[in-house]
Amino acid sequence: YGSIMIPVTKQQKLSTDKVFEIVKQAQEKFNVPIFSANTGFSIKGIDLGSNNFRALKKPKAIMLVGDGVSSYEAGEVWHLLDTRTNMPITKLQTNGLGRISLDKYNTLVMVSGSYKSLDAIITVVAPEECKIRRIMQRDIKSKKQIKAIMNNQWSDKKKIKMSDFVIENTNLKQTKLLVKEIHEKLLKKL
Repeated sequence: YGSIMIPVTKQQKLSTDKVFEIVKQAQEKFNVPIFSANTGFSIKGIDLGSNNFRALKKPKAIMLVGDGVSSYEAGEVWHLLDTRTNMPITKLQTNGLGRISLDKYNTLVMVSGSYKSLDAIITVVAPEECKIRRIMQRDIKSKKQIKAIMNNQWSDKKKIKMSDFVIENTNLKQTKLLVKEIHEKLLKKL
């Protein structure tokens, strides 16, 4: 869903010819439409290059695998990301989660499973309208687009069923108190 804008003149490391070649190869490989624009000014809607566009970060994904995880689904996700989209994904055994730093990753993939080997599962929830409002403030997406994405995700009910702790994130002050309370409970388990 959505569009990607590439401001050719702002590419510091690549020439405009090289950017064009990369975009052309992507268009041919993924069969996506690509359009050029002579100006960033828009008659209707937001201007191209305005602060309403967010810079994309290269996904650095890690996926939990092993005990309590559907190996079929993990394999399917790995194949899709690594083989079909050329996006490498690190696979991490669930029992090794506490032994590595996740700082270099920006995406955690969890396919179907029980995840019972984890110390605790914490789920953060909010009412649907609250989620939609927050996403609309953060991203340039319509309510219809957001609902379509949400319909492809696990429901809160399913996530809560698997969780040891649930945080309802509707009030920042209360959320901070709940996080502190859960943190203290987890520290006592050590």
